[in-house]
Amino acid sequence: MKLKKLINKRNIQRAIILACYPVWITLISQVVYALSPKINSIEKARKIFEQEKIKLGIEQNVGLYVSFNNKLREVKDLRGISVKNNNDYFIYINKCDLKKNILQHELYHVKKKEGFKGNTEIHTIDEVVKEVSQAKWKLPLKGMFISESRANIYALTGLKL
Repeated sequence: MKLKKLINKRNIQRAIILACYPVWITLISQVVYALSPKINSIEKARKIFEQEKIKLGIEQNVGLYVSFNNKLREVKDLRGISVKNNNDYFIYINKCDLKKNILQHELYHVKKKEGFKGNTEIHTIDEVVKEVSQAKWKLPLKGMFISESRANIYALTGLKL
């Protein structure tokens, strides 16, 4: 009888941990992102961007757009977003959020072929802001438990899951 109770108790604990792990990873990520040093120049950002592409084995072209007026913050407080148009990827990031770990996070989404599915007309920050704000954006369970968690873990530790 005790064994049955222990098993049930352990299963309940595991279920709670499993349900909460994306929250803990996100919280830790947000603290680390906030404390990380900013990249002060676009040249340095491009260099880090290219190094991370090589490290992740991304061979396709990926565009990097920096919003100098931090427009992405207007939509769901975004720091950056990976947008997939057909087979092309574009990473849009706020100047105030231009940090190595955020670049790593967004590039990891590209590596895993994840990203906001934009239409082929999107090319400017304003167009991204408009399309993302109009989209019915619900983070599905796969996104919350797998996609975002994997990208956060990569940005924090360098582990490729």
